Amino acid sequence: MIVNQPDSVSICNGQNTQFLVQVTGDSLFYQWRKNGVNIPGATTPLLTFTPATYADTADYECVIWNTCGTVTTQNANLNMNIPPAIAIQPQDISACLTNSVTFTVVATGDSLFYQWQKNGLNIPGANAASLTLPSIQYSDTADYVCYIWNTCGDIYSQPANLNINILPVIVVHPKKTSSCVGDSETLFVIATGDSLYYQWRRNGIDIPGATSSSITINPVTTLNTGDYTCFVYNNCGSQLSNIATLTVNLVPQITGGMFMLRWAFWVVTVPQVLVITQT
Repeated sequence: MIVNQPDSVSICNGQNTQFLVQVTGDSLFYQWRKNGVNIPGATTPLLTFTPATYADTADYECVIWNTCGTVTTQNANLNMNIPPAIAIQPQDISACLTNSVTFTVVATGDSLFYQWQKNGLNIPGANAASLTLPSIQYSDTADYVCYIWNTCGDIYSQPANLNINILPVIVVHPKKTSSCVGDSETLFVIATGDSLYYQWRRNGIDIPGATSSSITINPVTTLNTGDYTCFVYNNCGSQLSNIATLTVNLVPQITGGMFMLRWAFWVVTVPQVLVITQT
């Protein structure tokens, strides 16, 4: 009669383990089986593995008999735990203030435990494969790492950085200016923020290709007269610059006809004054 059944075990590769069966009866014989097949030489109440390897993973049972009968134990499983290994590392994230972000690590292994860390310090309650920050603030800017372990080993993920994008703010607006036909004129804007984009507009209409922090008009013509603004934006917001009016002045010219008219006037009037003076 079986008094104590062999217990299933979960161990790590290279560790020692054993199965033990306790039986009462006279003149007993034992035969251990692996997945239903007799194990040569395994004919005692104790089946040892020194050490156990992945090849030993199986179900084990022991058949016990004597001249009066036969009994077989229940199956005892030998499970070889797999140490943790990271299949997909957490990735850097750039997001806007108050957005929700999630870091995720994908790991293989048995009975894994997780602990997320912020700049090397444990985050209380962050014990899953994913870490969600529901409304990020500037104080959340940091490197995040996940520590993963089980009974067979441990591993750290690579750091994943959280960067909070800054809204665009124009610190220097374009200035109104006056230029002459044929000159070169440049308007510019200076803005702070992350990953900025620019679009210049004339009288509220986008100027094709004018997508940098400055716009140069060369040469200036009367067609360039107008109100210029720069629309600055990123994935977190936008800002429109103040209006900068460009006035185009014409170069003064003296025509030949006006010169001859004035000359003719003086030729006529001067003799009249001389005549009056003599009288």
